[in-house]
Amino acid sequence: MDNKVLERAMRNLADGLPQRGWKIVKQGTDSSRNRNLEILAVHLESRTQAEITWRKGLDGHEPLISFAVYSRCFRDPGLSSTPTPETAPAPPTGG
Repeated sequence: MDNKVLERAMRNLADGLPQRGWKIVKQGTDSSRNRNLEILAVHLESRTQAEITWRKGLDGHEPLISFAVYSRCFRDPGLSSTPTPETAPAPPTGG
């Protein structure tokens, strides 16, 4: 994909994320030789974190935008945390 399209996509993300409950905690170039543009954001309600990097491809690779999303451990409140005989771990065998 063309870097001009990716640059516009990064601008749209930076403008649109806050409107969807995300707080941008860092926006700027990374420490690589290519000085790739990155956005680090946190979703305030779910506390999910996103790391978005525009890899410009100046090192010979194809330009792209990479996403990494990190979330807290999710536990369904409808499920019991107490093990049942079917879900309890098997006792250790001797040996």
